[in-house]
Amino acid sequence: MNTGSYDNFIMKQVFYYTNQAIILCLASTKKSLLDYMKHDILSLGGVMHKAQEIYWKLYQIDIESKITLSSLALSIFRLKYYDVSNFPIHIPNKNEDTFIRRAYYGGHTDTYKPYSEFKDKHASS
Repeated sequence: MNTGSYDNFIMKQVFYYTNQAIILCLASTKKSLLDYMKHDILSLGGVMHKAQEIYWKLYQIDIESKITLSSLALSIFRLKYYDVSNFPIHIPNKNEDTFIRRAYYGGHTDTYKPYSEFKDKHASS
């Protein structure tokens, strides 16, 4: 048996016995884990219900209609702060869209902060 296959055999044994230990541990703590998860879910439900009440009271927006915080934030911004008559959103035509997308394609930006531990006696401080 070469070293690589022996190491592979040992790793499989470790993996098997580790999983067996985890399964035994989970089985012995099943009731307490289920109780914990039940309370966790109820607590989260209470928090979400309270958040839903707050957003409805402040903005008349139902958070269930939004799938991300970004879409919720954009809805609130458009509802409360955005003035479409003074600042209309420009929707580019096909030519403008293609031009913009080609300009954004590829590349990256970097910022470098010069650093040195070398002290030059002639450098200005």
